[in-house]
Amino acid sequence: MPTRFKPSSKEPAVREDDLGTNDEEYEFKKHPDRFYVPANDETGTSIRVAFRLSPQHHRQLQVIQQGGRFPYETMEDLLRHAVCRHLRYLTAVAPDIEKHWLVAAMTIDELVKDDAMAHRVEETLQRFEDRIRAHEAAGDSVECERLCAVVQICASGIHDHRWVARFMEKFKQKYEKYLSI
Repeated sequence: MPTRFKPSSKEPAVREDDLGTNDEEYEFKKHPDRFYVPANDETGTSIRVAFRLSPQHHRQLQVIQQGGRFPYETMEDLLRHAVCRHLRYLTAVAPDIEKHWLVAAMTIDELVKDDAMAHRVEETLQRFEDRIRAHEAAGDSVECERLCAVVQICASGIHDHRWVARFMEKFKQKYEKYLSI
């Protein structure tokens, strides 16, 4: 079986059949942003954390991160999300714990995510516009139509996501002539 990472001498490799299938509908497919926790605050500040973990826990994390069922690009993405969810749990079960830091962190995370998504939408639209202009300059309207159709098909597979809706609103206004075919 092929492996997806090089294990240490103490760890068995994660095999493709360990990862399972990813054809089931999961919550992240409807709301992938709920699984994302920024690494930095609004000023770009972050703190590196390192700790020991048993090989079995590490392997399970690798299986989850590499399995494709959840939108974790890196192990750090998975761990940040797990920590934030567990902090919410701990403050819920122990009402005497101060919550203001958690509330502040969650608010900042949402603002950072919102800024990042706004930037991605604008950046993607700009890159797409550059590509369409290049095809138009080359007289290749068929490629313009194809690219617009691909974007429309991909976006239609994402459910109830406000950033996709914003992107598609701007996209349709700009490229209506290629979508009407």
